[in-house]
Amino acid sequence: MVIKEHCEKWVIIPLEVTSRQIVQIDYLIPANVLQCTGVTVSISGVNSFYLPTRLGEVSLSFNNRASQPVHLPANWIPYRKRIDQILYKLEEPIIKGTRVTGYFRNIVEFPYSVQICLQCVSVLKAISQT
Repeated sequence: MVIKEHCEKWVIIPLEVTSRQIVQIDYLIPANVLQCTGVTVSISGVNSFYLPTRLGEVSLSFNNRASQPVHLPANWIPYRKRIDQILYKLEEPIIKGTRVTGYFRNIVEFPYSVQICLQCVSVLKAISQT
């Protein structure tokens, strides 16, 4: 009998965007990820006097484009919040060896850094018991 231990795993997709740029996303999900349970977008490196609330948008497809559960605004959050306050919940099963694809669109005139953070459930290890 094989017992699998599950744990939370964060998959981070880093991006650098320039003025009004659309960046294509094509990221291989680690093989031990079973499900994505949440997503958030973190923006840093903003150097502008004018800071609108909304800086861009993100759209993600899972399982080699079989589903597209994420289409979200990317908002500037001027102070730190707890991750559970800015996390969008998902229940997206992941097929082993598939990709996350999509795009990030910068809608403002200045560059910044983006981290798309996927909260996932992964297999930590399999324990064989006889």
